[in-house]
Amino acid sequence: MLESIEKLREAGRYADESGHTLAHAMCIPLDLDGVTNLEVAHAFADAIQAEVDERYMELPLDADGVPIRVGDKMKLSKDRVGTVVAVSETQFTARVSSREEKPVCQANLAHHFKPHTVEDVLREFAYKVCDLNVADEAIAKYAVKIREAVSADE
Repeated sequence: MLESIEKLREAGRYADESGHTLAHAMCIPLDLDGVTNLEVAHAFADAIQAEVDERYMELPLDADGVPIRVGDKMKLSKDRVGTVVAVSETQFTARVSSREEKPVCQANLAHHFKPHTVEDVLREFAYKVCDLNVADEAIAKYAVKIREAVSADE
């Protein structure tokens, strides 16, 4: 927990219990007695920002603007998929499959990997070989049958 935010919460509790204004209560944990409300608010904002700057790092963003976190699956070059094992502000390192290869990748050039669903595969197939007016209905029907078949085999 950020210490500066905890001080803000303490000030709120003190104001609630003592009947003082929040502005007065906010002065106490920062030793700011006698300053204006705006100066108190700026002091708290500065304390919170300093703590965030010291302790946290922004996550890198993929090509779609989505934050990349450790554990995410990413599409890499040459149709490979890797699991993110480390991040920096603009790059990530991914483990590729079961191999020990760990390429460093530029975050803004990569995309998150989203595996195809049974419906995705059936839709692609249906649009290539069927009447498009009945494809969605057929996809739903046959996706159920495929899942039943797969679970029966397990």
